[in-house]
Amino acid sequence: MSKKKLALSTVALVTLVFGALVFFHKPLLAWYIEPPKAFVQADIPTPPDYDSLSYWSAHPKTTESADLSPDNADRGALSHAAVDVFFIQPTTLFSGGRWNGSMAKDAYAEQGTEHVMATMASVFSACCDVYAPRYRQAHLSAFLRTGSDAALAALDLAYQDVEAAFDYFISRRPDPGRPFIVASHSQGTLHAVRLLANRIEGQPLQHKLIAAYLIGYWVPPDVFDDTIPSVPLCVMPGQTGCLVTYDTYDRSGTGRDTSGVLPFWLRSGWEWASRNETLCVNPLSWRADTTLVEAGQHLGAVPMRWQNNIPRLVSDQNPGFEYSSLGNAMLEYTSAQCLPSGELMVDPQRDTLFDNRGAGEDRSLHPSDWNLFYMNLRHNARQRIDAFMKGT
Repeated sequence: MSKKKLALSTVALVTLVFGALVFFHKPLLAWYIEPPKAFVQADIPTPPDYDSLSYWSAHPKTTESADLSPDNADRGALSHAAVDVFFIQPTTLFSGGRWNGSMAKDAYAEQGTEHVMATMASVFSACCDVYAPRYRQAHLSAFLRTGSDAALAALDLAYQDVEAAFDYFISRRPDPGRPFIVASHSQGTLHAVRLLANRIEGQPLQHKLIAAYLIGYWVPPDVFDDTIPSVPLCVMPGQTGCLVTYDTYDRSGTGRDTSGVLPFWLRSGWEWASRNETLCVNPLSWRADTTLVEAGQHLGAVPMRWQNNIPRLVSDQNPGFEYSSLGNAMLEYTSAQCLPSGELMVDPQRDTLFDNRGAGEDRSLHPSDWNLFYMNLRHNARQRIDAFMKGT
């Protein structure tokens, strides 16, 4: 066959396959990108070496997207404090066909990490030194296969890396005694609760914890019963040593699907539970009440420049987009209110830059939990740092 005919045949085959994916996308994608039913030890990726900067998505010794700030942010308003942030990223592993990510920089998951560093971790760029470890995160399927032992094994492996990274972070910083913030989203928040319980709560290190921003995952009230009993919920803007959490929904939807079941870790072990009630701290007031806070208190949102790329998802290739700037923060963009059941409800976002086009009737805005309140989070971190420094 000539090279020209071969090229045409290849194009035709790719077109046919892509067309089939578009037509039968859900079953075919599930078959291709989901991990196997069992957790296979032979498929476990090589563990990270946190001595190497290549295993940190953000680190004070490197320049990356986590260093960005919105163009209209007053950089002089927030002086850099002697504070460190340990940031645990959310799930960006949607392909690859195995339970835990390899951390390969040419994999599709790395594109998600770029978005996370630019629009979430960079919240702390003006105040703090940010450390964000790369870890063998669990596949998205770990949250969808209810009761799966393989899912829990994948989450255990991911947590093992997070804990190892935190131990390295605490002991190898230029000043191991500096105060710190723990911040996380989604899967990262699931691991962060466990990290607080195992490494911080009840330990001397707890006295150095300024706050824990554990956002974008179901955090039930009983987490304070025996898992982290001495880490209270934050109920005031300048409170320290406490936990901030919320989970964002568009108020035009039905709110959280309470029939859904998610894994959660308590000191007693793993459990799969329905998401009936969750904790909520309003990021416009920093109070844990049901008061509607109007958009005038909203300091600015930063949209994520997200573009779905199904061919790269299927082939598990990094599209390679990198943020060079965040643009301007969008001021007074939305109101916010915590419902009695714990959802954080915001103004309708359908067809906006913050729309979650993968959301169902619940109208979850999960991908925008951080960047929708970017400037409020940035400002509040400084409030808590100032309060902590005055109290020491």
